[in-house]
Amino acid sequence: MIKVIVFDFDGVIVDSNALKENAWSSVFIDRDDRAKKIIENIASSRRGDRFYIIERALIELGEPKEKIPSLVDYYANRYNDLVFENIINHGIFQGVPESLNNFSKRYSLYINSATPEQPLKEIVERLELSNYFKGIHGSPASKLDNLKRVKELEGIDKGSILMVGDSDVDFFAAKSAGVKFIGVRNSFNKWSNCEFPTIESINEIKDLSTLLGP
Repeated sequence: MIKVIVFDFDGVIVDSNALKENAWSSVFIDRDDRAKKIIENIASSRRGDRFYIIERALIELGEPKEKIPSLVDYYANRYNDLVFENIINHGIFQGVPESLNNFSKRYSLYINSATPEQPLKEIVERLELSNYFKGIHGSPASKLDNLKRVKELEGIDKGSILMVGDSDVDFFAAKSAGVKFIGVRNSFNKWSNCEFPTIESINEIKDLSTLLGP
């Protein structure tokens, strides 16, 4: 019997995957068009986090090695600010607050995200969603480690935990942790014929026994 639901944030609670992708076009706003194209191309490969993407772009642009660490911090903060404002203004999926309110009456809810934990908590607070969650966990801890943390905090069997996510990383974290998984389909993951149940929105989660089986 499910007692805890752990939600990924991006692409599940907020429609931020596209917002994050679009933010790269403005990170190098103080540089020329070549710099903007370089960082957009590196980001489009979807390899590495924001720090890796910015560092690779600066190296390709020929920045002196000794200047790169401080520039990475500068542009990472700019990226964070862009994403933060976009999510606050445009990000939350329709119907999600109502669904979370209903879920919180029946389950203990957590967030498990690759977003850095402190900015993540600030975004959730600004979206007025904090009251629905018992815990909000982000990076630098891995999603697997965050699932283990939830299990320890709740003191329950792993079979009583459900992870809801929209990426292969979410699925493999859930599988490694031994918890149940439901995937949220979107244009980024293009999931079909999966070994796990899929939905288009968490608003579809009405009866878990129907989705997960007995």
